[in-house]
Amino acid sequence: MENKKVYLSIDLGASSGRVMAGQWDGSTLRLSEVHRFPTPSVFVPPYHYWDILAIYSSILHGLNTARQAYGGQIVSIGVDSWGVDYALIDANGEMLANPIQYRDGRTREPFATLPDRLGRERI
Repeated sequence: MENKKVYLSIDLGASSGRVMAGQWDGSTLRLSEVHRFPTPSVFVPPYHYWDILAIYSSILHGLNTARQAYGGQIVSIGVDSWGVDYALIDANGEMLANPIQYRDGRTREPFATLPDRLGRERI
């Protein structure tokens, strides 16, 4: 496996995440799960937040495990996440608050009234 390139992927889902390794030898791609972990949320009234510190720690664990297994063969890392959740970052690069989980109830009412405001055809 010395000449194979390894591409890492971090996939964050609603209930779990994983670090995957894609090994490419020039003609064949082989996928291996390096580390799977929960993506917990925490309820701190009035919102459900992602436990971003636990998720971050799990990602680092998976990346370290991949580094130990593949070392210099790793050529890239990609991340796929929820796509609708976000964290606000200040001018110093500091996260202002934990990201609110997309399953939190704060979006129910706006989405329920959207068809009446815009019309189903437009949506």
